[in-house]
Amino acid sequence: MTTGDRPPPIALDDLVEPRFDDTTREVLALMADMGASVSLDGPSLLAQATAETGLDDLGDNDVTARLEVLCRALREEAGLNGAGVLTQSVLLTGLLKNRLLIQDLLARHPEIRDEVIAAPIVICGLPRTGTTHLHNLLSADDRLRSLPYWESLEPVLADAELPGPGAPDPRRARTEAGLDFLNAALPEFRRMHEMTVDHAHEEIQLLAIDMSSMLFETVAPIPSWRDDYLARDQRPS
Repeated sequence: MTTGDRPPPIALDDLVEPRFDDTTREVLALMADMGASVSLDGPSLLAQATAETGLDDLGDNDVTARLEVLCRALREEAGLNGAGVLTQSVLLTGLLKNRLLIQDLLARHPEIRDEVIAAPIVICGLPRTGTTHLHNLLSADDRLRSLPYWESLEPVLADAELPGPGAPDPRRARTEAGLDFLNAALPEFRRMHEMTVDHAHEEIQLLAIDMSSMLFETVAPIPSWRDDYLARDQRPS
């Protein structure tokens, strides 16, 4: 890329009072209203996930303890507004649904645990050091299996949603809708970390299904969660 091909520099001058287009502003106002009636409470979130999936087996019971540490930190330390509360409620409910669906799949097909992943390529590095660029570069090799963004968000599809022959996977449409809103609410985010439906993604979203991921720290300062996360053995996750 030459200097002339690069987008012009930007100056963010609306950090205190962000400017949005009319549609985004209306959606955020609606989210704030909805968030006022939402509780970031572990048992409530799990009840919602159970109601939406018809499943109740989370497997490892330790996940509920980690969920409670996270919820308490989000309630007491994060300083979330109504829209933030709703966003985190949707995120955590979705992660719990993923876990319930994965546990159900493993119960019905225990042979999955016998799958052998030969010679995995693991990229380790601190944030903003080029790991995503390397990840994208490696994923361009069609001999390798990489994780697309849509699959990281919903690794397992409920049987009731399985598409028929030739029908599209609904997970892709949901991912695209979410990215459309992200790009409207955070229009400059893509210049730092472009996201697309098929974008090669890292394991951070999968670890979040075990309530053990640095993903949650990207939302707001939550020191009690950070300390609990750093003190915990991550090998089981």
